[in-house]
Amino acid sequence: MEIDLRLRPEDLVTLIDALDAYEYWQLGDVLPRNNGEVFIPGDLPPDCDRYWGAVPKPDELQQEAIEQVKVCRALADELRLLLDETRKMPDPKVERAFRRAKDRPGGSGQATAAAKDWKRSPDNGCFSSQVIAIGRSPTWPR
Repeated sequence: MEIDLRLRPEDLVTLIDALDAYEYWQLGDVLPRNNGEVFIPGDLPPDCDRYWGAVPKPDELQQEAIEQVKVCRALADELRLLLDETRKMPDPKVERAFRRAKDRPGGSGQATAAAKDWKRSPDNGCFSSQVIAIGRSPTWPR
């Protein structure tokens, strides 16, 4: 299932921060935590992992939390990628400047091409600055 949402980049930042807090304060409650980080097996090289050691042996409750942390991190990573995409887009003011340049007598064809290139939509594989499709994992939240 896929849900289309309209989000501003600031909304993505808020959601990412909320997922980080959820990981630390809720899911990480039964896992090793230190200095704002939750540690699961594989976060550190096995020979340097002071929390899990070379051969991790989480109990059942920890194993469930580890799986939930992985899902939470995956979603936060997807949102970070979307945020990075939105930050690569030019400011809408730039698009208006291209349009004004095109409309002026002797307007540049390059400005027109640049304005066309800036328009991105889900149809051409990019994200628009207004609508971002976010897939929802069937395992998150539980």
